[in-house]
Amino acid sequence: MIIFPKSSSLKKKQDDIIIYNQEDEQIAKVNEEVIFGGSSISSEEGGAELLKDIEKTSDDLPSSRCLEPYFFVDSVIKAN
Repeated sequence: MIIFPKSSSLKKKQDDIIIYNQEDEQIAKVNEEVIFGGSSISSEEGGAELLKDIEKTSDDLPSSRCLEPYFFVDSVIKAN
């Protein structure tokens, strides 16, 4: 599962769903290929402590609907 920073937002423009950064700049569109940097965690990769921290701050994660590993986006390198 890909997780964008909390400062990101989604907006619908015509038939597209667009992801914006905190400066309200378009950084990606849903269903378009994108390359980004960041890091992944899972309980199997030694991220059990971090997952416990996520549980304390998020009502939605971890979730049986969105399974590990989680990839936290740091920066968008290239979007089409």
